[in-house]
Amino acid sequence: MDLTMADRVAWAWLIARSWMGLAQADLACTGDLPGALELLDRARGAARLLEGLERRRIEAVTDGQQGLFLLRVAGKPAEAVRLFDRVLAVSDSGAPRDLAMAYLNRAIALSDLGDVEGALADNFEAVRHAEAAGSPTLVAFARHNSGYYLSMLGDAPAALAEMAAARELAPDQDDGISMLGQAEVLYGVGLLEEAEALLDEAIPQLLAAGRRTDHAIAEYVRARCLLALLRFEEASTLAGRARAHFTAVGYEQWAVLSRVLEFEAALAPLRRGVRTPTGGEVRRRARQALTAAQDGDAAGPVLGQHPGHAARLVAAQWFLLANDLDTARVTLRGLPRGLTSAPLTMRIQHYTVQAELAFAADDRTRGFAPCGRV
Repeated sequence: MDLTMADRVAWAWLIARSWMGLAQADLACTGDLPGALELLDRARGAARLLEGLERRRIEAVTDGQQGLFLLRVAGKPAEAVRLFDRVLAVSDSGAPRDLAMAYLNRAIALSDLGDVEGALADNFEAVRHAEAAGSPTLVAFARHNSGYYLSMLGDAPAALAEMAAARELAPDQDDGISMLGQAEVLYGVGLLEEAEALLDEAIPQLLAAGRRTDHAIAEYVRARCLLALLRFEEASTLAGRARAHFTAVGYEQWAVLSRVLEFEAALAPLRRGVRTPTGGEVRRRARQALTAAQDGDAAGPVLGQHPGHAARLVAAQWFLLANDLDTARVTLRGLPRGLTSAPLTMRIQHYTVQAELAFAADDRTRGFAPCGRV
């Protein structure tokens, strides 16, 4: 059958999008990332029916889908960014919805790598293209994410305003994403009970919507809330559950951070005198935290947090509790000086541990020194 060029283009796009849709469905049902990537290779095969710009566009959209899989399932934001760059390099005149998705997903990957300002800029582009595509749901999702990045940059009022606007654009959305974002902002400004209540409601919705990674993140943030509310056992249990779920989706960075949170939840009641450690527990936990630090180094950073650094800080606190000052000191030396690229909360934790170590060694001058850096 002879096809016109227009028919050939339409046919190639239909085949490619069918394979991409099948890859999404297969991954959602089975969690088989290699199998999903093989299906995407078949979508690229459809591109070979064409030449020139249309071929590159199909390949770019397929690259974008692969980047999304690597980002959300494999936890590989750096590889995902390279794929999204390729999408945007050939898609300036493409379909507005494809452009919106590419900017939206690259923003998520950039934020995972700690480039929050770059993520916000990309997300504003995503909003613009989503509006051009006439998709209120996509606009809502992009504006919600803008709110999240604004919260990471410290502008909680603007963040909540963006999230509220997103909610008005998609009032029927019941996948839990909106509540998760609002809860993260509330947690960031210290409204712990409000954040925890929102997350308690969001978690079953995220689970029902099949948003496995977001579901695990909600469990992690809720565990953080519970720890800050001094509900230690609940925090430890939920952190362990989050770790298992992150491991199941292959998100090693978050899995290590969840393990670190388990160590923190076990440590807090001991430091407060609520519980007495059992024989050998303190040193065992300290060694386990060092092992987690090695796993965190291998996994790499996420959202500006380095799991290996977080684990070393907690390991040092466990060694302090064991009165093993030398090993605590060596553990802290394994951290970059000042942790200048780390989130403020981690830098404060670093200064705190340094001060505790100095006071434990009866060095009051060194003990007070970190207080002036906060």
